[in-house]
Amino acid sequence: MDLWRSLDKDNYGFIIKHTDDVISGNLGTFYTKKFFSRTSEFVLKRPVIEAQWDSSRADERGTFIVSSSLASAANNINTLFLYNSVRGQLQDIPYLSGELITVSLYEDDAGSPSGSHLIIKDSDNDSVIAVTGGILIEDGIQRTGIYTASLATTSSLETLHDVWFTSEDGGVTQTQFYTGSISPGTLQGSSLIYNDEYITSIVNLKDQYFVGEKPTLRIFPRQKNWKPNIYTVATSEVVPDIIESAYYRLFRVEDNLEILPYSTGSNQYTKMSYDVSGNYFSLDTSYLPSGYAYGLQFLYYINGIYEEQQEIFKFRMTEEQP
Repeated sequence: MDLWRSLDKDNYGFIIKHTDDVISGNLGTFYTKKFFSRTSEFVLKRPVIEAQWDSSRADERGTFIVSSSLASAANNINTLFLYNSVRGQLQDIPYLSGELITVSLYEDDAGSPSGSHLIIKDSDNDSVIAVTGGILIEDGIQRTGIYTASLATTSSLETLHDVWFTSEDGGVTQTQFYTGSISPGTLQGSSLIYNDEYITSIVNLKDQYFVGEKPTLRIFPRQKNWKPNIYTVATSEVVPDIIESAYYRLFRVEDNLEILPYSTGSNQYTKMSYDVSGNYFSLDTSYLPSGYAYGLQFLYYINGIYEEQQEIFKFRMTEEQP
């Protein structure tokens, strides 16, 4: 296993025991210790070796901000993603040199890029007209067809366009791959701090899943005191609030057995991803026994406070689909 190779230790397996000072001391009995076996009928109690990692993605197209003196240089940087889907499958863009791609910002003219490149800042805080992005490396693995770039801007325009391209022949010829749209926000100080309350829903949760399905669930949070008027409802698309630090927990409804807790520590393996359409996460049901109902609940970290949301979303697992 990589664990022993990286630590330069021999692989003798695992042992569960008291610490040496407890064993050698005269501290009395510790009673009999019992463990569930790998053949236990209680599947979720069987011993396992569990790998945990943070797989969340932060696509800040929907939370894009204009550079402000209220934030550090690092917090003024916005990260954008590009997904190259060909016939329904993610595929790498061919002919990119070193899987690198270039991104520039332009002002808007009737929904299209206009004029020359805007001056932007790269991750080193240097003023440039374009930044270099590349294919996403996640958990040490190159992710097929997913590209990312980071930049900052001081532009106060209402709408910006991000253009993704590559240069050939020393920059003379450009091949353009994608043009996006950004509505940047601004940071503002305040004399008050508000305790925001949210109402949350899952837009694509089904009543039941077959064992082995891996649905990507989309979360729709909105502020509790949001009161749209008739004009707003009729003329505007209702968009969710994006919670940058949001977590989920998974439990069995019958006995409230916690399967995946909120992971707010150093390894945030139940932190949700987000993009311009809101928060989302993938749920692997392959380890959930069928015949039971399960519940999902959410935790938001806002203004330095963790707030557990009251809504509980339930679904049932059935036998694997034939």
